Amino acid sequence: RKYFSRSASDEQGSKPLLMAFKWDEQKLSEDTAVADKRVTFKFQDTLPKLPIPDFDSWCKDVIEYTRPLVDTATHDKLVANVNDFKQSGDGQKLYTALQKWVSQDILDNWLDPFWSAGYLKARCATMLNVNVGYSFEIGGKYSTWINKASAIIVSMLRFRLAIREETFPPQKDGKGKPLCMAQFKTVIGTSRIPYKGADVLRSPSSLSSLDGIRHILVSYKGNLYAVDVFDHDGTPLHVTYIQHSLNEILQRKTPPAINLTACTGIQRDTWAGLRQSLIAANTANVGVLELIDTALFGVVLWDTPGADLHTMLQRSLHGFGETLWFDKSFNLIMNSDGQVIGNQEHSWGDGTTVTSLMQFVAQDVVSKPPHEVPMSSSTTKALITPIELHLNTSLKQQISSANQEVQTAINGLLTAVIVLPLAGANRVKKMKMSPDGFLQVALQATQLKAWGKVSSCYEPVMTKGFRLGRTEALRCASGQAVAFAHALQNGTATADLLRAAVTEHVRRAGQCREGKGVDRCLLGLREMYSQHGKQLGIAKPPALLTADALAVLTHDTISTTNVTNPCTTGTIFGPVVEDGLGVGYVIRPDKANLSVTALKTNKARFDQYLKCLPEIVQQMSKLASAPSPKL
Repeated sequence: RKYFSRSASDEQGSKPLLMAFKWDEQKLSEDTAVADKRVTFKFQDTLPKLPIPDFDSWCKDVIEYTRPLVDTATHDKLVANVNDFKQSGDGQKLYTALQKWVSQDILDNWLDPFWSAGYLKARCATMLNVNVGYSFEIGGKYSTWINKASAIIVSMLRFRLAIREETFPPQKDGKGKPLCMAQFKTVIGTSRIPYKGADVLRSPSSLSSLDGIRHILVSYKGNLYAVDVFDHDGTPLHVTYIQHSLNEILQRKTPPAINLTACTGIQRDTWAGLRQSLIAANTANVGVLELIDTALFGVVLWDTPGADLHTMLQRSLHGFGETLWFDKSFNLIMNSDGQVIGNQEHSWGDGTTVTSLMQFVAQDVVSKPPHEVPMSSSTTKALITPIELHLNTSLKQQISSANQEVQTAINGLLTAVIVLPLAGANRVKKMKMSPDGFLQVALQATQLKAWGKVSSCYEPVMTKGFRLGRTEALRCASGQAVAFAHALQNGTATADLLRAAVTEHVRRAGQCREGKGVDRCLLGLREMYSQHGKQLGIAKPPALLTADALAVLTHDTISTTNVTNPCTTGTIFGPVVEDGLGVGYVIRPDKANLSVTALKTNKARFDQYLKCLPEIVQQMSKLASAPSPKL
């Protein structure tokens, strides 16, 4: 009926009903033109499903990946476990069950239910254990830092509309293959809601489900405000409205009697209980929490300079416990010198989506700078709603304890930034090596020099070539990398050994991109035993699934991430194990910027690693740059 209309004579019944409608070619043409512009998700339904590796290949990789990390006796036991897993038939039963799980039509991605549960059931505080901080390089000329903040907010709203209208170009990998765009629906407008036992993600259920949401969450000196940024008809407000709103907030310098943001930085069950107490204490608190939960994203205003990269990354990770509502999918953080940083809650999506958002912003604010118009500040006061929870004495005590818990966690964290000019992309590429592979081999060699041993190292590899793809675990401490590290230590290293280690890293990365790593399949097999073991006649867990060697492999002594992107200058996150390091890095053309974190209980190893890493990179660069000997 959309493309047909009745004529006046038709209404009078002068023609049969079958002929009473005429084709509206103009409307069809208009709708077709709109549909032609909808490109963001055009490849989504054609993306393949995430596979699992071949059973025999997976077993072979388990043996290979663990060999350089454990002693001979432990590895021999693992080999026996693998053989028993295959010969007993238990392994094939679990693998077949996993294949059936993978093939279900109802699942777009077999890993997704297990992945989401892993994040949302985790009861640790997310501030240092889940969330990720970033620093960005965003240009443009602005008279004040608030004007720059406002322009960035407008660009983020444009991004939201581009996703809503499906005009944002679909992403492709280096070979031109389309990538999954599902996370772009949730990067804006998602909140993590605490519940006892397992949290819930409150995400947009469809592209239009945010249409009624008009506000963002602004934090300044610990005070929170809901600030309208969309008009009633869904049009972004003019940038001047946003400037006036933010400037109005800057006049409210009195800090709150108690900092509410710390609630989101504590253990999840504790926060869930506190939230329920807030709701029970006063029904008005339900509406206040709703304002926070439904905000499109957070904006944090720091009226002090960003100073150096180290300070900015610290602010981006934990905000010194004073400013960040850690449950928002993304918080934009503005420093008074115009430096831009951000914080991501990680359960909804990955860093590549956040950096793509900010890359759009970096280009948009330059290509479409907003113009300012005169306006009275009184015009914007109605756009600001202070966030004020009703608190009784018990709640104040609980929130005070939350603030103490957050400060204790922050005080227990060591952070550092290392800049490595010799690991810049241009220099490494001239040596005909992968910049990521070169740096990862350096991280492994540094372990040996600093600690006398190479332990497991994790790097996430994007699997967005598949529907709802997230990441696969790249195990970076390969036999080739460990062999090179020992050769470098004893003075027998050659450029060929280095290239072999880098080449193996690149091979494993490619394997992971294809969904053929070790870790995710291991998770799937364990889940199949947990859910179906008894039905399959497997009375107890196969020894392989609990093998000591696999525990060593999956103990991420060094957890890394590479978020290289033109507008990203740094990234930071906490260590994932007590004796480990968190290493976030961005490889720029002229240098690599690394952040390193550790718990204070691990200070001696942290200090030694920081001392040795630049030395190792210098040795490797010299080795790779040396002319080949003449025959």
